[in-house]
Amino acid sequence: MSKSILARMAFNIALEGVVGLIPVAGDVFDAAWKANQRNVRLLNDWLDRPAAAQRSSRVLVLAVAAALLALVFAACALTFLALRWLLGSTN
Repeated sequence: MSKSILARMAFNIALEGVVGLIPVAGDVFDAAWKANQRNVRLLNDWLDRPAAAQRSSRVLVLAVAAALLALVFAACALTFLALRWLLGSTN
């Protein structure tokens, strides 16, 4: 099994775990998301069509990586702007 499919399976579990920390809404999300069932479906898809399953998993992994990179960039930009505002207002 490819690393991209394993990463997608880990993403399913991590997302369910992180969102599950939110009271009430997390419980509703857990009931709807069902990470383990999604992971079993990924395994079955990989057994039936390995190339297609791997391709779709790579796309998701790349999309998550791009979103995380954008989030880090936005956090750095906001930190820079906040520091500039704070240091500029003390003069």
